[in-house]
Amino acid sequence: MARFRYREPASSNAFHAKVTHARRPRRERRPARRAGLGVVTPQTTAAWRDLLAPDGTPAALPYQVDYVRSAVQQETGLRPSLRGLTIGQAQKILTALNVDPRPLWHSGRDSWAMNVLAICGKWLAFTVLFIVILGLGRADGIPIVLLILAGFGFSAMRRQRRQSFEDRYYRAVPTQPTRHDGGAEPQRPSSPDAPPAPGNPYDVDTYLRRLDDEDR
Repeated sequence: MARFRYREPASSNAFHAKVTHARRPRRERRPARRAGLGVVTPQTTAAWRDLLAPDGTPAALPYQVDYVRSAVQQETGLRPSLRGLTIGQAQKILTALNVDPRPLWHSGRDSWAMNVLAICGKWLAFTVLFIVILGLGRADGIPIVLLILAGFGFSAMRRQRRQSFEDRYYRAVPTQPTRHDGGAEPQRPSSPDAPPAPGNPYDVDTYLRRLDDEDR
């Protein structure tokens, strides 16, 4: 029995060539995002310690903190905890990320009443959702509710772990050297020939010392 081989016509080869040339080039991979709170390096540690340094400004409200957390996540790929954030620290973080800080005072983020209403409304919506699931599914809806609650618990555990991480590496205050008996390390007296320390010009002791120097 004779065998026949199928040979593609020249027109089909030309068509395949056109399709091959018409393919779009592969997109270049996006550059890796910069290291954020999840990576401990001397650069990030020093930068975040400066950003989270106490400044005496009022504490930020929950939705103001969420706005800063979202901005950090877009820049670094990691969502920090930032509990205890202040308004001054929030402005410094957004400025460092080249993000406009004005939305901190828009959309009710700076109002305690709006924050409380938004939080209560969110939990009320979840409660109604749970009631609807349990009402429609009855016994079958219990596992769904448990899964949703487990997701909330896992999210809370992750944030608490990240907060502990931030407190350890970024909010740690360097302590003064201490003696073996637990007391503070006493300062060594300076030599009499050494020039006196400049001191704070607004300090009373510094002012009296300068008066004595002028009398001499």
